[in-house]
Amino acid sequence: MKPLALSLLGSLLGVVLALLLYDRFVVQPREARRTEAATVDLSGAAAEQAKKIADGVDASVKRSVDSAQQAFEAQAADQNKRRKLAEAVAQTQMYKVALTESFMSNGQWPAKASDAGLPQNNPKAGGAIRDIAVGQGGTITVTFDGSFAEDAQFQLVPQADPDTYQVRWQCRTSGDPDLKRYLPDCAQG
Repeated sequence: MKPLALSLLGSLLGVVLALLLYDRFVVQPREARRTEAATVDLSGAAAEQAKKIADGVDASVKRSVDSAQQAFEAQAADQNKRRKLAEAVAQTQMYKVALTESFMSNGQWPAKASDAGLPQNNPKAGGAIRDIAVGQGGTITVTFDGSFAEDAQFQLVPQADPDTYQVRWQCRTSGDPDLKRYLPDCAQG
């Protein structure tokens, strides 16, 4: 039993000694090199160069963020104009229907909007519309508020076949190039 205990004790002592030597000659030097690598001397020129690099990165990030913000705001403004113009076109549908029905019933365009059951001028049109008016020959003129250029408007001009009473509406824009861009089927007036 004694030789077994001595062998076991010798083995344990050998393992402990191997672990201590491994720690002393492998682990500790590795940790020292890691600590040296993490410690950077930023004195003098190196510190100035690091500051310049950091300032350059900060400026680049700020330019990127500002550029993205401007692009986002431009896209939002563009979408808002498109929405307002779509609402304006939708509001004219009532006028187109009433004027077309009046033409089909009477064989001629009403002299004024009230002859077709519409208000002559609609100052409470809402949205981006300042006014919707009906002119000679059934022409619908939509004038915009400050959402577009000051004199921005589009017109819907009816073209009717007197024999078949079929009506086609021709669109014209004026006063703001954005109207033509958003209404590509309209002619620039």
